[in-house]
Amino acid sequence: GGGMYNAGGSPTITNTTFLHNTAKYGGGMYNGSSSPRITNTTFSYNTADDYGGGMVNSSFSSPTITNTTFSYNTARNYGGGMYNHSSSAPYASDPTITNTIFSYNTAGDGGGMYNHSGAVPIITNTTFSYNTASSIGGGGMYNDSSDPMIKNSIFWENLKNGSNSVPDADIANVSSSPTVSYCLTQASSEYSIGTGIINHQDPLFVDAANGDFSLQSCSPAINVGTATGITHTTDILENPRVGIVDMGAYEYQGIPYSTNIYVNATA
Repeated sequence: GGGMYNAGGSPTITNTTFLHNTAKYGGGMYNGSSSPRITNTTFSYNTADDYGGGMVNSSFSSPTITNTTFSYNTARNYGGGMYNHSSSAPYASDPTITNTIFSYNTAGDGGGMYNHSGAVPIITNTTFSYNTASSIGGGGMYNDSSDPMIKNSIFWENLKNGSNSVPDADIANVSSSPTVSYCLTQASSEYSIGTGIINHQDPLFVDAANGDFSLQSCSPAINVGTATGITHTTDILENPRVGIVDMGAYEYQGIPYSTNIYVNATA
């Protein structure tokens, strides 16, 4: 817990930045039997010598994370952005993650996120992009005996050993069966026929190189999500989610390029 260590406490953290912190486990934050509420917060350039560059959730730690960014965090082994671990039942660590971005994080496995031993994060309207796994796989996410629930999310340009097109570049699974629905994926072909899946279509971010993962007007991720089970009615910028929910952390606020507008004019 280079930036913060929570042991048996669950603070409320809002409008905060965890920057350039270092620890063996949980460079930005380590939660042990703790479930903080984290909103509008940034974890960037934090480093873990072992796992959880941005954050570790261990032993019955299930934080609620909303409108938050994990970027440029590094772990030598597992979970560049986040590492979720359940030592044994009933000590599940199941964070609820909404309107959040995991980008440019790096680890041996699970560049964006590593889920281990029964951890079941609930992930909604979240963007995993440009994360890197340098070892076995899971540039975006690595699941080891864990079954996360992922909805309305985008996996794009995540790398496994430098490639965004090989199996396990987006999501790698070992003894795991995640529920992935209404998501845009690039390399995870096993999800290409799942419910509401869009595969191999560029989400057309506005400026990913400079951290802007909002959607251009012609993005295929607009109006293709699901509102079923969605309780958060705004996006990462607190803009309203209107009509059919978009995929990813941002809700497009204009009129999509593909929308037809009919005008009945009388002279």
